[in-house]
Amino acid sequence: MPESGFTPRRRAARRAVAAGVIALAVAASGVACTAEEPPPAEGISSPPVKGGTLVLLDEAPFYDTLDPQEVYVLNQLNLSTLIYRTLVTMKVAPGAEPELTPDLATDLGRPSDDNRTWEFSLRRGLKWEDGQEITCEQVRHGVARSFDARNGAEAVVQGGPTYPRQVLDVDEDYTGPYTQPDADFGAVECADDWTVRFHLKHAVGDFPYMLTLPVFSPVRPLGVEKESAFDRSPLANGPYKIVEGKAPDPDNGQPGRLILGRNAYWDATTDPARPAYPDRIEVRYGIDREAATQRMLAGDREYDNAVFLGSNVPANFIQQVLADPALYAQALTGYTNSVRYLAINTAKVDDLSCRQALVYAFDRRKFLSVYGGTVFGDYASTMISPQSPAYREFDVYRAKDNPDGDLERARELWTEECPDRLTLDHADTPQLKRAAQTIVDTYGKLGIKVKANPIPADEYFPTIQQTGKQGDLTLAAWVADWPNGSGTIPTLYHGDSIVDGSNLNLAQLNVTEINTLIDQASQEPDLAEQYSLWGELDERIAREAPTVPISWGKAVQLMGRNVRGAVMHPQFGMAGVSALGVATVA
Repeated sequence: MPESGFTPRRRAARRAVAAGVIALAVAASGVACTAEEPPPAEGISSPPVKGGTLVLLDEAPFYDTLDPQEVYVLNQLNLSTLIYRTLVTMKVAPGAEPELTPDLATDLGRPSDDNRTWEFSLRRGLKWEDGQEITCEQVRHGVARSFDARNGAEAVVQGGPTYPRQVLDVDEDYTGPYTQPDADFGAVECADDWTVRFHLKHAVGDFPYMLTLPVFSPVRPLGVEKESAFDRSPLANGPYKIVEGKAPDPDNGQPGRLILGRNAYWDATTDPARPAYPDRIEVRYGIDREAATQRMLAGDREYDNAVFLGSNVPANFIQQVLADPALYAQALTGYTNSVRYLAINTAKVDDLSCRQALVYAFDRRKFLSVYGGTVFGDYASTMISPQSPAYREFDVYRAKDNPDGDLERARELWTEECPDRLTLDHADTPQLKRAAQTIVDTYGKLGIKVKANPIPADEYFPTIQQTGKQGDLTLAAWVADWPNGSGTIPTLYHGDSIVDGSNLNLAQLNVTEINTLIDQASQEPDLAEQYSLWGELDERIAREAPTVPISWGKAVQLMGRNVRGAVMHPQFGMAGVSALGVATVA
């Protein structure tokens, strides 16, 4: 899934939406902790107490969407786990390994027909925030909504994960329940109110992992008008509901804000994954990350309950944190199962040797220096992270041995047939401008004139997801949708993923052999064999040079002195908010 920082898409006729895929980042900051003295800094992974307020602050101006069929960037996905539940979820808790866990469902599914049919039973007693029960037909409606994205700019559901359209056995011309209310949607079958059957086009051995994404979640049919407002106010079935949401008002200097309060109809006995510690969660938007970090490091009490969600400590403060044991004890550190990369548009740079030259020449050391060096990422040679069981060790372009790039080899490959001018898309933020400039400088040594194309942050993703508007090179980052190659490779490299307006195959790679191998790996029922196939595919794709893997992400995520329950979420690359709370409550 795209990494957070800014959010992905703009609704043309609805609300302003933010954009971005490129930063291992979201920020959070706090409200005052009312305890006289906060507890010692150690123990951010120890259990919180019930009650109190947790505050999350985000650098983005406001959230793009919380519609379950649309949400697909990390900070919003993380936040969504508090508001609504999925059939299956990734449970995280301090001191325990992440665990694939039944959520709305009672188990992890019962496959049949060689993994082409999957049946799940819903838990009894599940309710929406208004007390109405959750049923199979609502799961069916929710999944059907995802096909509305096929209606383009006029769609109620815009963007979001494409997995339902990739794997469900649905007619190619089906466009969802709003435009085709009488069409047969047999891919999701309701044997009764509590039994859900998914019928797939082909075998999918790890289908339960897909169901951790809200795109497969239930939605109660309320009509187009009400459902089109789910981007701002989705109906809750999780432990919290939206109490207040205020969009930013720049003219009056008012930032965006979102308040979550407890959902009285959420039953903790039905939920194995959400301890729901805080009574109240406040999300503040438009935060200056460096200013907030400086205040937290200075011990400002206003930040005792604060969490920097996903945002690494800014580069100019990292040495201070690493050198001070008390500050370092306030940081959640670890690998994030993410990769930062440069996509090379194969529709524009169509010569293989030209693309290979760009991969060889890339200066990873200079690029990462903008982010604080290898503290925040190891030099990458693969698109599948080493934290994935599908990881295969290889280094086709000798990236780890030559982090400064191999200009000599690049010059051998860069011929007169290669373009002498390229455009580089990046979100218009100060840090990304500096990162982009390192690419301009490096490729200038090959005689290539690279024109940086800064795109306003709130328009970045809506722009680059339109295949005709994408430049020659695109800066991006990706966190695996789940810990397998199937959570990375199909979305980033399958030709069928190239859908104008919601495209995440930013290399626009469409190679018949690779498409076939991706389909074969997806259908492999034996997980161990499937892991091996994804690793082989990662290497096979690398030889096409569609992307430059830059770094495998590492986090140093600073938290307030009163925050507890911190654990790295493998799908979000940051602390899972569903486990967070505070240590003391006045």
